[in-house]
Amino acid sequence: MLSALLHYAVRASLSQAIAQERHAMCEPEAVGAPPRLYDESALRPLDPQPFGAEASGLVGELLRARAPEARQRMVRGMLGSMGFDWLSYGTVSLVGGRVRTQSFFTAYANAEWVQRYFASNHMQVDPRHQETPLSSLPLTWDLEQIEAIAAAGTACAQQQVFLDDMRACGMHSGMLFRVASLKNSNEHAVIGVQSQRSGRDWISSEIAGQALMLGFSVHEFLARHELTPSEVDAQASLSSLQHAARPPEGAHLSPMQQRILAHLLHGLSDKEIAQRLSVSAHAVDYHMRQLRRRFAVRNRLQLANAVQDAGWQAADAGCA
Repeated sequence: MLSALLHYAVRASLSQAIAQERHAMCEPEAVGAPPRLYDESALRPLDPQPFGAEASGLVGELLRARAPEARQRMVRGMLGSMGFDWLSYGTVSLVGGRVRTQSFFTAYANAEWVQRYFASNHMQVDPRHQETPLSSLPLTWDLEQIEAIAAAGTACAQQQVFLDDMRACGMHSGMLFRVASLKNSNEHAVIGVQSQRSGRDWISSEIAGQALMLGFSVHEFLARHELTPSEVDAQASLSSLQHAARPPEGAHLSPMQQRILAHLLHGLSDKEIAQRLSVSAHAVDYHMRQLRRRFAVRNRLQLANAVQDAGWQAADAGCA
């Protein structure tokens, strides 16, 4: 029943959306700011134990996984068991009656498709992308149906490039659904799963339910850890520091250690650093001890001096 309902909904909505695309989206239009593309390296650091202890099910498993690689194996394994190959996650908002992508999480997505999609501004002619934020139902789709509906009319050049790129990247079928943002009432998260399998009859009610559960779990995980705009700016400053820093030979600094050092240079205590980074005081103390050992110093003052001598500047840390 669910599968039949989804199939009926997508037929009507995609037909209407593609018709609207021909009239409204084939005209040249000024392109807004590109979306922010990010992966797990851009997520807020977490202390897995307390977060993982609160969550159950798949969300808890994602939170307790201690490495991005472990989460990727978990998510891709679940996708494969359903028949899907990739998962996409983006935040969108309505601007002047048009859907705009604000950010996009790339870790589980088809890398080639992501590059083509945003480089060619395909969101402007993607009927799935335009329809889903306005619908309360998930959409199941397949490439052959989208091509057939487009062929029934006169597709513009950008629509044809969009269809050609879908086929070249193996995007043959999938589901797309929206979830309300937990942070901004004007935004929604749009989550998709895609497969190289042709047609969409294979997406049964059971598979659709599993895909929804996986998507909601990824949404909750990312909602806990996606950086705010100000934190993104601070992280960009820290990235520049990473290139400028010159620690002792062989002393590799992890992203967490870099953030701790940046806050140290602003005079924050261990407790204040723990609060800023949403980790335990024990975790900060552990990293401080590791940093003192790497820089061959005995206290916080010596560590701050050694870090600055290595090329770090407090004014550049962006963490005040």
